This record gives sequence, structure tokens and C-alpha cells, in this order.
Amino acid sequence: MNLFYNRKHNVHTNLARLLSAYLILFLIGCSSAPPPLSVAEARSMQTRIIKADYNKVMKASVNVLQDLNYTVDEISDIIGIIIASRVSEKPQGEINEEETVVDEGTPIWMKVLGITLITAIVVGILFLILGGDDDDDDDDDDDDFDHRHSGNGTTIIRESRSRHKVYKYRITINLDSINEQETKVRVSLQGQQMRGDDIERTGAVNDPEFFQRFFANLDKSLFLE
Repeated sequence: MNLFYNRKHNVHTNLARLLSAYLILFLIGCSSAPPPLSVAEARSMQTRIIKADYNKVMKASVNVLQDLNYTVDEISDIIGIIIASRVSEKPQGEINEEETVVDEGTPIWMKVLGITLITAIVVGILFLILGGDDDDDDDDDDDDFDHRHSGNGTTIIRESRSRHKVYKYRITINLDSINEQETKVRVSLQGQQMRGDDIERTGAVNDPEFFQRFFANLDKSLFLE
């Protein structure tokens, strides 16, 4: 009985610590989250003028996509569009979810009040968790514990695997010929964070490191050609 009580107490303690950490991260995020990029800023990051003719840039772009493990889904040299996709277990860049625009005139006191209410809710949850230890529930908890570890072990493992997190990306490359020696390239990337069949996050990827890496690989591919 003491062993089970200690286990239950440890679970509650860990939950309390987890909620406290989440609250701290939430408050930090509210105060220091960078503002979203404007359309002009995103377009500037996604666009480069490449000193090479149109056909060479088109071919080099396809090579870069294949090097980055993308599958080319559509390609048109007439309108200068390449569309490719890939699935990854690791994120390729930060997915920026579309958010509702907040009125810039919102008073600071309203923002502080919202954070205070969230803090009060979390503190209430912590109080219920830490103060809700009843010895009368030990027998029921033991039954639930045995049930979970007796007949349904395989089911739990299978469900966990089916809920594995993956990332789906779709990249679009738009090429415009400026002249015989220059081509404008714009790259846009959309991402989805999936868990099983559920979409957890979806939106544009405006990660500077991704675009720097892509254009560096494009320059390298053109050099090798």
C-alpha cells in the first residue's frame, strides 16, 4: 500500500512540476514571442536573383529538391513552377500557424488580466491535484493499474505507434527569366505537423535557415553543372 501511495504521490508531484513549467514557458512566450513576418519581409527572404539562365536554374532546382529528399509532384517549364513534397520525422523548419489578428489598440491591462486568469486556473488545477489524494481510491487505482498492464499492453503500444508525430511539407518554386543570364527564384514552403490522422499544426514555414540552406544548395548545384 505504501509503495502504491508513493507512486501516486510521485505522479502528482511530476504533474505539478509539468504544469508549473508550462505556465512559466507560456508567460515567457507571451512576453518575448517575435512578431510575425510581413508579406514583404517573407517575400524578400524567399526570393533570390540567380546569375544563370532559366533552363539551368530549373534543372538545378530539381536536383536540389532531390538532394533534400523531396519528391517532385508537378513541374512546368512553360510557366516556371515546380511543386514537391516530403514526409519527415524531424522538423525542417518552424511552422507558423495562422493566427487571428489582434487589435493593436488592446489595452495592456486587458492582456495582463488574461494572463492573470490563466495563472489562477493553473494554480487551481495544481491545488486539486496536490490536495485530492484519497486513500479510499487506492483499491480502484490498483485495479486500473493491473488492468492496464495485463490484457491491453499490446493495444496501448499499437495506439502509441499509430499516434507517432510526423511532418509533411509541400514546397513551391516559382522561376521567372529576367534575361539570358539572370533568373528570379522564389521558394515558398507549407508545413503540417501530424499525429496519426490529426493535424496539430499547419501553416507557412518562414525559417531563414531553411531558405539559406536551399539557396546555398542551389548555388552549389549550379557550380557543379
